[in-house]
Amino acid sequence: MDNFQKNFTDNYRDNAKDISKEKIAIVVTNVATAYWFLRSHLKKLSELFDVTILLKNDDSALMNEMKLDVGSEVKVIEIPIERKIKIMTDIRTFILLFLIFRKESFKSVHTITPKAGLLGNIASYLASIPVRIHTFQGEVWVNTTGLTRIFFKFIDKLVVFLSTNIIVVSNSERDFLVKEGILKNGQAKVLGSGTIGGVDLLRFKIDINQKKIVRSRENYQSEDIVFAYIGRLNIEKGLETLIDAFKSLNYEHENAKLLIVGPDEDGTAEKIKNFSLQFKSGVVKILPFMKNPEEALIAADALVLPSFREGFGLVIIEAAAMGIPSIGSNIYGISDAIIDGKTGLLFDVKDSKDLNMKMKSFLLDGHLRKSLGNRAYERAINSFSQDIIMKHFIDYYKNLPIKHF
Repeated sequence: MDNFQKNFTDNYRDNAKDISKEKIAIVVTNVATAYWFLRSHLKKLSELFDVTILLKNDDSALMNEMKLDVGSEVKVIEIPIERKIKIMTDIRTFILLFLIFRKESFKSVHTITPKAGLLGNIASYLASIPVRIHTFQGEVWVNTTGLTRIFFKFIDKLVVFLSTNIIVVSNSERDFLVKEGILKNGQAKVLGSGTIGGVDLLRFKIDINQKKIVRSRENYQSEDIVFAYIGRLNIEKGLETLIDAFKSLNYEHENAKLLIVGPDEDGTAEKIKNFSLQFKSGVVKILPFMKNPEEALIAADALVLPSFREGFGLVIIEAAAMGIPSIGSNIYGISDAIIDGKTGLLFDVKDSKDLNMKMKSFLLDGHLRKSLGNRAYERAINSFSQDIIMKHFIDYYKNLPIKHF
């Protein structure tokens, strides 16, 4: 416990108080969540409040970049929070959070990700933090059964009970949580059309010349149709379904290519590498974690997101902003990101044959790809730009009972 207390004390001493602004906190489990989804939130909020983010430093390089990006106005406190259940570490993290919340006297604590929601809300409730916000972005129990499902549903119900305010990242996820008895009608807010922070249109954009350069560099031919997957590599992302669908597609159409980009989480990357050995060189390409995935995504003709669960599926909107249509699982969250038959196609979750059929329609029908891509682009620009979603987010905070400038 001494090390954790010292960690808090050192961070606290290094960051001077700003008594002119009310103090608020955001709690997440890891650096990647903060870096990819919350940098704009942190910068905007720091204009109104004295902002602190609490998270585990599981990637020092990414942590340094995040600190540089959000600026010195945002305080960072490292905590030993874990994504998975680790009883002793969870207890120590809870105690540390409670001590920090009592010491700092935040006016609000906002938790994002399940473990942060549980530990952060219990600690902030016991520390008498007046405003306790939680954002739901996909449920870990959605594909489980029995006692596991009951246990994790209970945790979500507890988080809701302890929270004063709830945000959900998509309308379909909110409807699902109401149906499952986690939320009551009208209890949660979806910001705008959904997502956590929208899409950065300066990064994700149509650039025909750059597309040609990247495809040439990667040795893609003009007749090649490149299907891309961008995201974490794990079983729940449905990559085995994608592999099965692509295998038969490439068997019939040699111009079908597969590009997979993302960090490995459970050995799935190794399975994909073994799978790629069945094909000629360049048919299946696997790239590791990238800070700028748009540099790879631009080579694609279509995005595929075969996940078993998603709160929203922001990568679909990022692809849309580049004029790239998507094929996604017909599940809550993704069904908000894709309007089936208008901005992309939905397939039956875990059904590799249905996915294969939808991929084949994209491969054979260039007009379909183009028309869906154009409508996806228009929707991304009009409904999901970062500026639009961030305005909803800041307005939400301005309406909370917290004094601001």
